[in-house]
Amino acid sequence: LLENADEANAQLKGEHQSLSIDLSSLTTLRDDLQHEKESMTTELKLKMAEVDSMDDRMSDLTNKVQLKECQHEDEVRELLRKLEMSQNDDSQSKALSADLRSKLESTQASLDKSKADVEDFSHGCKHLEEQVNDLNMLLENAEEKNSEQRDEVESLSIELAIKAASINDLSS
Repeated sequence: LLENADEANAQLKGEHQSLSIDLSSLTTLRDDLQHEKESMTTELKLKMAEVDSMDDRMSDLTNKVQLKECQHEDEVRELLRKLEMSQNDDSQSKALSADLRSKLESTQASLDKSKADVEDFSHGCKHLEEQVNDLNMLLENAEEKNSEQRDEVESLSIELAIKAASINDLSS
């Protein structure tokens, strides 16, 4: 009976050492995942700050475009008023008309460029939002793995405690 108890005790010690190694590995893995989570959280915050900055820039550009549109509309109205006044004199009308058309085309080209810039920034923001969503998914997956491993560590700890109590009972 003592031989069986010694064998069982030796076997339990071996299992205890194996579980201790497993627990140590899981603890290291948990720490690594926690570090990765913190790193991803930092990266997510940086990306979110970048998105906020892009939003601010886009808002500034939108305001500038709106201001330019108002200015251009005022310029166009003024140019049209001048055009109407100068139509009385045919020679003046032709020279002024060419000048006004040039300014109008330049204004339109500037307005088109501003609109293209706003669209480019909008695409950049959408790309950053997709990156933020991808990072959120990775973070959720890491947290889920961390939770599963934490549950496994708790289960192994309980099992280890039961086996240790069993060993103590056997040795008593």
